[in-house]
Amino acid sequence: MQGKDDSLKNHVRKPNADDEEFYDESELKRGVLDEFSKPSSFPLNRGEVNPHLRSASSAGEVPPPPGAFPPPPPGVFPPPPPPPYGGFPPPPPPPGAFPPPPPGAFPPPLPGAFPPPPGAFPLPGEPLPENMGIEYDENGNPILVEYEYEENGEPEGYPEEMPPQFGGNFEPPPAPRPRESLKGRMISQSDASFVSKQKEGFAKAEELERQEVLASRWLLATRVAMALVALAALTAAVYFFFDLFAPQHDVLPDSLGGNKTLPGETYWKLEFSKPNNTVMRFYDAIGGTDKCGAVYDKMVWGSFHIGIKIMQFYCIETRATAYLKVGISPNESIYLLNAEGKAKRLLTPSVAGPSDTLGEYETEALNALVFFDEPLHKAAFKDYMSNRHPFKSLGNLTYNDNVYDAVEFQTITGVKIVYYFDIKTNLAAYKFVTQKNVFSRVEYQDYVDYNGIKLPRVRNVYMNNSEKPYGTAIFDTIKFNRDIIFPR
Repeated sequence: MQGKDDSLKNHVRKPNADDEEFYDESELKRGVLDEFSKPSSFPLNRGEVNPHLRSASSAGEVPPPPGAFPPPPPGVFPPPPPPPYGGFPPPPPPPGAFPPPPPGAFPPPLPGAFPPPPGAFPLPGEPLPENMGIEYDENGNPILVEYEYEENGEPEGYPEEMPPQFGGNFEPPPAPRPRESLKGRMISQSDASFVSKQKEGFAKAEELERQEVLASRWLLATRVAMALVALAALTAAVYFFFDLFAPQHDVLPDSLGGNKTLPGETYWKLEFSKPNNTVMRFYDAIGGTDKCGAVYDKMVWGSFHIGIKIMQFYCIETRATAYLKVGISPNESIYLLNAEGKAKRLLTPSVAGPSDTLGEYETEALNALVFFDEPLHKAAFKDYMSNRHPFKSLGNLTYNDNVYDAVEFQTITGVKIVYYFDIKTNLAAYKFVTQKNVFSRVEYQDYVDYNGIKLPRVRNVYMNNSEKPYGTAIFDTIKFNRDIIFPR
């Protein structure tokens, strides 16, 4: 019955502003009964009529108002039959034909045993049964109706999901639970386990991402290393290609590579003779024939003093060929020199790039500043197979009041070179070079031990028998056998 009461309450219309206010259902019902107790001449308030309500007893049909249809003409309907009324029940007796029974003659009926027929209204002030209510037709006439209920207690025709104000049983959503703030997000208290699992997932995701980053870095480093190895191999291949097929052939020797020899080998191969013995004593004096014969390249740092200019230089040598840089980058000058009398100025750092040929004077001046015993070393230790007597003795010669043992030899290109060796120390004191129309003289001073081999640190160069020096080369550092490679 609770559901029915709720349905009736929900079914009551909302009064307008001009309507009389009823604070509960009982007052509303009493107000309706009062309307029925008014005299018939008292007009009803049609604003209180709900045109949307329909009686269940009339099955949704509204009776027409009086006078809506004209009366039938006479004789259309036959008169009623005489008694015994053609099988129809007799009309009710007139009022007062039977006196009422005395009080207490019959026990009162039980409540609800005899429901009032449709249209029967209770007396004013009496409550309506729970399954009955009062509605109004279109003319504003009150009608007592009986409601039909479904098994679930809801009025027929009103779905369960309808809102309460329209007779439904829709429950409002639960109120939101209190929330707490975590890292700027609003989360529910009931989501603590979910948040912890989410944190674990985030941590695992970060760890996986870190491992992927490390793996990608290792892969990148491996690829870079492989690329560098491939680039080094390609560079070496290009170098050897240019070294064999595109060098400066007129300056670089044809047999530039393969000049190393085994340690402990006896390098002196020349037969005994006066000039050969003089050269042998010179190499014994500066470090020994075996140690000097094992030298195949040099790295030299020093400075050139030409006039008032002082220029730093760097030079690498191999097989009587030198790659020389003079000055400071990017204003440096680069040269490719040959101890036998040729030189070029390189326009790029590469010996395989473009170049300009130097004149005889400048070529001889640079060769005199850089080279010392390179032509002599090549003739004594490299070319002995083709010429076992490369040197010619000039005897004892006096120069600047000193006596020297002079040895002469000539290169393949026709350059004549004479060395003056000190008789007491067996060290080279002068070198005279004659190349076509150019003549140079070099004085060697201040022998210094460089990694076990003594070489002159100071070299004064004079050109064309001039008493004024062209320039001076001072060697600061000399290193041997570093496997140098000319830039290609």
